[in-house]
Amino acid sequence: MKLQDTGALKPSWRAFLLLCEAQSFSNVAKTVGISQSALSKTIKAIESELGFPLFDRTKRPIVPTPEALLLREELVVMSAGIDAKIKKLRLQKDLRPTLRFGCVDSVCRFIVPALINHFGDSLSKFSQITANSGILIKKLLSNELDVILVSGSFDEISGLYRRKVFTEPSLIVLPPKFGEIKKQWSWQDLQKLELPLLSSSESSEAKRLNDRFLSSSRLHFFSPYQIDSDEIMISLIESGTGWAITRPSTLLASRKDKLSVSLLPLPKGSFDRHLYLMSKENFFIPEVNAIESVCKAVLQSEIKPLLKEFLKYTELLQQAKQIK
Repeated sequence: MKLQDTGALKPSWRAFLLLCEAQSFSNVAKTVGISQSALSKTIKAIESELGFPLFDRTKRPIVPTPEALLLREELVVMSAGIDAKIKKLRLQKDLRPTLRFGCVDSVCRFIVPALINHFGDSLSKFSQITANSGILIKKLLSNELDVILVSGSFDEISGLYRRKVFTEPSLIVLPPKFGEIKKQWSWQDLQKLELPLLSSSESSEAKRLNDRFLSSSRLHFFSPYQIDSDEIMISLIESGTGWAITRPSTLLASRKDKLSVSLLPLPKGSFDRHLYLMSKENFFIPEVNAIESVCKAVLQSEIKPLLKEFLKYTELLQQAKQIK
């Protein structure tokens, strides 16, 4: 074994092995990047600890003692064994799968920690991004992501493996000062507010869902703002900038215990949002099934109770029971 291959040993023993081969303090000092005096002190410290000399310094070049030669053989064998075990561990780690996961904003902070805890050391690498559904779909199709959790089924795209994990109703979120709108409200009531509709970004499934609903209902509202962040959306509503058609889980993005908003149920026959886990067909199917189990557990144990608490004192209580 080449002495430079003994990197598993600590520096002082590596210096000793190099010195056995080079038999020159000055040459070894240059190799390891220290002064000759520092190297000499290192070797003397080893000799002091062992209780016997390692080199005959009266000769030029210096000569390893018989004890040093025996020690050298043991260290080389030991180093080879350590290096082999390290390589084996690295190979085992490389053989474990990696997982690139994409998740919509509204549930990301609940899902991702649970997934990391679930998979633990079974993965060699776990990476995650947050984006709207349209962006996540594109990244899945371009092989930038392995598994995604998105809003909507994207039935128009073939070759995807889908698992529905969560369903929730849609609702209207208004600034707090408009809380006087009665339970039996109409779209004309919203138009009289002269308050802009806050829209999600063009590439999001939320915008597609809302646009389909408004178009089918023949409704039009002034909508100059497109917001990509659920947290920013809620903050703008709280400040009175506008109102939005959204889903209860969006309320969780504010990370607040109490929101300063007014909530209204949509008319009977309105639309629900469905969250789907997706991967490409025949790829990452076991991972999707495992993630499905984690998602359902988290949604039921953490998200559903929070949503119902938000809706507890509103006329949306009945709709809260639809969350499943």
